[in-house]
Amino acid sequence: MRAPIFVKGDLDGFFGLFIDNLLQLMVIAVLCQAVCGFPPELIYARILPGAA
Repeated sequence: MRAPIFVKGDLDGFFGLFIDNLLQLMVIAVLCQAVCGFPPELIYARILPGAA
């Protein structure tokens, strides 16, 4: 017996994980600037590509 490729909650899980990861990257960018005082060039050229 084969398992189905897609089931009912797959699409919900995909979008939930996508939104969660997007929000994490946004929080990293905002906190690095506001709290740590990192310049935007460092955040967008080094930190976010490494975190993604």
